[in-house]
Amino acid sequence: MKLILREWPPTPVIDVGINMHALHGAFFRDINDSASQQALKSIHKKYWLLCTCNIKNPAALTVRRINESDYCLVNIQHKGEHKAECPLRYTTMNGQARLHRPIASKAFDFNIIDENIVGSPLIYDVTNGSTQLPILSSLQECLLTEAGVYNIKADQEFTLNLRALEGVLASGIYVNSVELKERFYFGYRNFFSAKERLNNELSNNELKAPIFLVDIVDEVVKQGSTIKFTKYYKNRKPFEFKLFESLSAVSFNSEIQGPYLVVSQLGLIRDKRGKQVIGPVATIIEPIAGKHHWVPVPSALVRNVINKFVGSLAWYKEKVGLEIVVKMNTSTVRTKLGLCNPLFVISAGSCRVVFDIQVDLTSKQQTQKSLEYIVATDIGGGGYCVLTSDMNVREVNDKLFHAVARIMKELYRASAGEKEQAFNGEIIEI
Repeated sequence: MKLILREWPPTPVIDVGINMHALHGAFFRDINDSASQQALKSIHKKYWLLCTCNIKNPAALTVRRINESDYCLVNIQHKGEHKAECPLRYTTMNGQARLHRPIASKAFDFNIIDENIVGSPLIYDVTNGSTQLPILSSLQECLLTEAGVYNIKADQEFTLNLRALEGVLASGIYVNSVELKERFYFGYRNFFSAKERLNNELSNNELKAPIFLVDIVDEVVKQGSTIKFTKYYKNRKPFEFKLFESLSAVSFNSEIQGPYLVVSQLGLIRDKRGKQVIGPVATIIEPIAGKHHWVPVPSALVRNVINKFVGSLAWYKEKVGLEIVVKMNTSTVRTKLGLCNPLFVISAGSCRVVFDIQVDLTSKQQTQKSLEYIVATDIGGGGYCVLTSDMNVREVNDKLFHAVARIMKELYRASAGEKEQAFNGEIIEI
């Protein structure tokens, strides 16, 4: 099942507000299911769906409103065909054509609509702004993954990341049936322009989707009920912006220093007194590896490891002409033998190595972890280093430095041979 625009031939789109996994599993849900009905309502007059049971001639479906509260999914005539075994096909029952109809499920919705005002714009309440944080996180993950920021390279630059992000925006990502590139600003210096645009759309009753701001900032400080972030420039005055937690829902990891990636969703907010203001409805502030590497990091330790890898990447590219890519792994790696969850996958051509860090492991945990890594041998081998909380900073840095150096040296050796595997396909402690 794919989401497509309301046009033919089909144009597939990505809308981060729709959970396609849940949609795939919703075919046999009861038509009286309230969550399913709400999901169909949210898709109504926004998108069509494309069934993928028939690859050569896929069938399109649309949402039809039955009455004031009920919706159903129906086929669109002359726009593709289903296979005989597909549950979405039409069958004949008592002389009438009926659809084995599914009810769609939607986990994310960018709209919080004031149901008391017919035709009202999107209005966000201060008490439920936090519901937008998972949605915003989904959007951020989509943008970063598609832009390839998790692939750490030797010659990565700020402008290259920005161009990659712009390329993703132009690739067909939609929010409320509106192209995201039309609702997107890079740099919080554009906040006031975005605010003015929202105000004009509200005045003309033209607001169809939120506006999003993304920026890279150097410093974030929590001051009472406000969060101030600052962006420094070489030959210009710093730019500062304050978020008011009484209005905005904010997710902020304050334990790690900058730089940070800031992603905000702007909209119309109704405060506790009923006053409406335009501002950030929800904001995610997340530490990244560096201004040249926008990959989010969960800890200072991971940032430290990435920086050590970056130094090695540059050396191997300059000295021996070997292009190595370090990918920070954000999902389970599938192999012929099973699943594994290494922190990094390092590759040079077709040769790959996994690397992980384990902190304060007991013997039992270490054995269990080693068993998990057995399935990683199909990748090409790798290693992990164990750190303990009684190590001082120098000891940690030394161990990480030697671990990264050995990983890179082994990858270089394996990539130079034919059908070689790093570490002979084994996962070892370094």
